Parts: sequence; C-alpha cells; structure tokens
Amino acid sequence: MEDKTILISAPIHNRSWILNHYLTHIFNIDYPKHLTKIYWIVNNSTDDSLEILQKFKLENKHLYSEIIIEVENSKT
Repeated sequence: MEDKTILISAPIHNRSWILNHYLTHIFNIDYPKHLTKIYWIVNNSTDDSLEILQKFKLENKHLYSEIIIEVENSKT
C-alpha cells in the first residue's frame, strides 16, 4: 500500500497564547513529516501569531512536504 500525503490546515486569528502548544502537537503527530503538508491562513491577527508560525516554518520546513502560510486581511 502506498503512503498517503496528509494536509493539516487551520485558520489562525490572534492565537499566540496557544500556538506553541498547538505546534508542539502538530510536530508530535505520529505520521511521516515528509508526507505531511501544512497550510495556515492568518486572518486579521494583531498579535504575534504570524511570527510564531513563520519561526516554526523556518525551523522545520526541511522536515515537511510543504508548509504554507497565507496572510489574509479581510474586512470584518
């Protein structure tokens, strides 16, 4: 059986207070990282959420199939 690529995706809005805990759990998922894509949409965050995600990406991009961070500043 062929291994399947999985996608982890989430919208992020002002979650700096919990992101390190969340990212630790993402990192500890028992599935091959090279078969894992991560996609985050950061929407209208005014805290350090984007910076925390960018740091995670910088430190771990070589492990994962792909890490995408999209910034969307939509109107409320």
